[in-house]
Parts: sequence; structure tokens; C-alpha cells
Amino acid sequence: LEWSCVYSDTLTSDDIRRVIVNDPTIAGSITSYRAVTVKPTPTISIARDAGGLKITYTGTLLASATVNGTYQAVAGASSPYTVPTGTAVRMFYRSSN
Repeated sequence: LEWSCVYSDTLTSDDIRRVIVNDPTIAGSITSYRAVTVKPTPTISIARDAGGLKITYTGTLLASATVNGTYQAVAGASSPYTVPTGTAVRMFYRSSN
């Protein structure tokens, strides 16, 4: 990326100064940055509770019947989410942004 600066109204080759942006080999090179939005990393933890297993998470709770399967959002889930004891179906959970 180049940054051009014009120093007069009548242009000659000497009137235009070009500087490479972010060039570490040129002293005084213009440094540019790009703004980005960083999403927080989702978290998940599990603990035994009187009513079953309590899953505490951030983001969206996803579930799959197999560890390598297709994960789908758990409908109506909010953190903490309780999986009742005695549930016969084995499920795998993860959280995602």
C-alpha cells in the first residue's frame, strides 16, 4: 500500500512524495492499523446438581448424539442448563459464538 502526498498545486515528479505504509525498512514509515471486532472465546463447564447435570456456558449451547456428529443449537437453552438425571439418551455438548 502506498501513501502519496502532494506538496504543490502544479505537479512535477519532485512534488509527489510516496511512502510505503507499514514498511519496516524505511525509518518513519507510516504505520496503519485495521480495526477488528474480537469475539470472546466461548466457555463451557459441567457439574453435578441435585436435579441432574448443570451445564454453565457462554455463547450458544450446541448438542449432538455423537462426538463427531452434527451439532445443533439446544432449543430454549439458557445458562445454566440442566440435563435431568435418568435421561437415557447420551448427548455431547459444546458452546459456540
